[in-house]
Amino acid sequence: MNNMKSVLTKYSPTLRRDFLAILVKLSAKKLQTYTVRNDWRTKTGMLEFLQRNWDRISNFIEQDPAINWFCINYTPLEKIFTDRKFALFIQDSWDVVGRILSRPDVLMVFKYQIPTVLSLLESKIPITIPQIWTQYQASNDLFHVIEMYKNGGVPVSPQDQCEIPRLVTTEEIFYSPDNNYDPNFDNFEIDFTDQNIFDQCLFLDE
Repeated sequence: MNNMKSVLTKYSPTLRRDFLAILVKLSAKKLQTYTVRNDWRTKTGMLEFLQRNWDRISNFIEQDPAINWFCINYTPLEKIFTDRKFALFIQDSWDVVGRILSRPDVLMVFKYQIPTVLSLLESKIPITIPQIWTQYQASNDLFHVIEMYKNGGVPVSPQDQCEIPRLVTTEEIFYSPDNNYDPNFDNFEIDFTDQNIFDQCLFLDE
């Protein structure tokens, strides 16, 4: 049990209930097994389920793309994953949404536009893309994923990229193979809480 906890705390330091419950559900689907109420209703039950199946679940965490993505991104996106069904949708639709959600530019929008993402996920009426999101490919693609989830339809790939600029993340700028610049991030800071976040970023036309 201690070995298992030491692995899980890398992804959720306090082993939050949402993290454990979602991991149980995602793992049960991969295991093609049913869960009983106790497996996902109590923290003790969740840990017992994970421990019973740890040999295989530990491999899922490392090797299954959807489960690995969930674990790695849980802490920065924990507010999003209060909607547990959204995590299950991502797993079920991974063949379509995985390549979108794994892109650095989409992850940047996801992580720093959490209030907007939450409002879209929690909306009780049909959602429309926020105006500023229409300007950039990354936010268009993220909205496409959220819209698929909200509509409960069959996932389809987003439309081909048109005349929409692509967000270039700091990581891409400074670590491009063609760029020998040695960055110093000591005084580098972007206010990602600003609603005009996209205006602070650099862009490339596709």
